[in-house]
Amino acid sequence: VTLSVIDTGTGMDEETLRRAVEPFYSTKGIGKGTGLGLSMVHGLASQLGGSMHISSEVGLGTRIDLVLPISAAPDLAASPIEIAQGSA
Repeated sequence: VTLSVIDTGTGMDEETLRRAVEPFYSTKGIGKGTGLGLSMVHGLASQLGGSMHISSEVGLGTRIDLVLPISAAPDLAASPIEIAQGSA
């Protein structure tokens, strides 16, 4: 499964693109952002066995592709659900 997010913003130069997934890296001023967003998405993708790809051009915007593996749905019938019963 691939989720793509594309913007038409200012884009990133090569240095910014290279550092984009570093924790706490931000191009915003102090107090304007934590620099954790892309780092957290990258980490989540890795933990789930997927990946994240970023492409960007200055003046044209950025594209981020989050690629996640497809997994089988859990067998819900194998796990009985207990329902609490009270007295009226």
